[in-house]
Amino acid sequence: MNIRGFFNLFPCFRRKPTLRRIPGRYKVRDASFPMALTFRMNGLFPGQVTRTHPQWIEPCLKHPAAAPILPGMAVVVVQADNSVIPVDGTFVAGPIHGVAVRSYPVQSTIINGDGSTVSSTPQVDILREGYIGVPCVGVPAKEGDVFIWIAADAAPHKQGGFEAVASGANTVEVTNAKFNGPPDAQGNAEVVLTIADR
Repeated sequence: MNIRGFFNLFPCFRRKPTLRRIPGRYKVRDASFPMALTFRMNGLFPGQVTRTHPQWIEPCLKHPAAAPILPGMAVVVVQADNSVIPVDGTFVAGPIHGVAVRSYPVQSTIINGDGSTVSSTPQVDILREGYIGVPCVGVPAKEGDVFIWIAADAAPHKQGGFEAVASGANTVEVTNAKFNGPPDAQGNAEVVLTIADR
C-alpha cells in the first residue's frame, strides 16, 4: 500500500489537526474593557487584624451600660462586672486591655430562643496581642508612641480615638502599644499590641 492509499484508508490523517480555540486563551482583554478595576482596596480597615500570626483574640463581655464598642476602639476592663468598656475620660496613662476586632459577618442584633431580641451584641472580640488597623489622627512613624484622646469630641478628635501626637491633658499615652508605620490615605494606621503584664 502506497502512502496515498494509506490516507484514503484512514481519512483522519489527511490533514493536520487544528488546535481547539478556548475563549480568552490567546488574548487578555480585561485591561481594555470597562470591567477593569480602577481603584485598589484600602490598605487597612478599623479593627482589621492585619497579620494572622502572631495574634491573640479574646472574646469579652461588653458592659451593659457602656457606649457601643466600634471596631478599632481601645477598651479597658471593669473588674466589678468582668466586662470591657471603651476608653473614656477616666483613663490614665498605662496599658489598655486591647482593641475591638472587626467582626465578619456583622450581626447587629441577637435573637434569643424565646424570640426576644437584644439590641446590641453583648460580646465583643478583643485583640490582646498582635497587629491591628485603627483610625488615627496625625501621622505616626514606625515604633512611634501611641496616645488616646480622652477629652470630649472635638473634630477630628474622638474620645477614645488613637492619636499620633500628645496634646497636653487631652491625651494619655498607651504603654503596651506602638505604631508600625504611617497611615494610609483614609487615616488608618497599624498598631502593634503586646500583653501588658508580660
